[in-house]
Amino acid sequence: MKIFVGWAYEATWIEKYAIPLIESYGVEILTGKELQGQAITEKVKELLAAADATIFFTTRREDNQDGTWRTSEWVIDEIKHAESIKKSLVLEVRENGVIYPNKINAERQHVKLNSDDKIEALVDLAVTVGRWRRLGLKIKLTPDKFVESIKPRVFKKDYSCSYAIRQGGKLSHGPQSAEIVREASDLYIYAIDLPADLMSKPDAFLEVTASTSGNQWISTGSRLGALEVVMEKLE
Repeated sequence: MKIFVGWAYEATWIEKYAIPLIESYGVEILTGKELQGQAITEKVKELLAAADATIFFTTRREDNQDGTWRTSEWVIDEIKHAESIKKSLVLEVRENGVIYPNKINAERQHVKLNSDDKIEALVDLAVTVGRWRRLGLKIKLTPDKFVESIKPRVFKKDYSCSYAIRQGGKLSHGPQSAEIVREASDLYIYAIDLPADLMSKPDAFLEVTASTSGNQWISTGSRLGALEVVMEKLE
């Protein structure tokens, strides 16, 4: 997963604490730190487009002398561009007192940052990134009769295979096509880019289907995180 992070670079605590925290979830961080100037650059736009999610820190910069503060115009431009390209995962970490036109509000999630105690904001940030993080699973296909039936077709790619996730009986992810991979004498698929929070859901189950000419196999009701699934032939 790639997360773009935008912040005013004089807020050094973000690079020292917040970014390592985000990286600890196994995600790739994208930033425009080396590209900052007077206006958002095409390279930053490319990085925003490539990101799966975005996090922006709107920290205090200039005192308005009325209890409110302005923030980095550069970060505001990054937020506006993320909105314009309709990024679905946008988080703003907004320091108390910060105002700017057209703030992210009820339509978008934001974390409140207390200037005197940043711990709560970092906890909220960790919870959000943990929910966003995507996982991959390596799943062994069994039993032997399925493996022996489809193994000759794997090399020739004379088959179709897909996986999906159902939560509460409803389709929540997929179906997503998958390649059957032969490793030694066993067959596997790799289910990728799965929402990490589904792993803890007791009502989330994995379905795998595989088809060859004239035959169809399916595995249903496997718990997420299972290391193998049992394929049953449909008659």
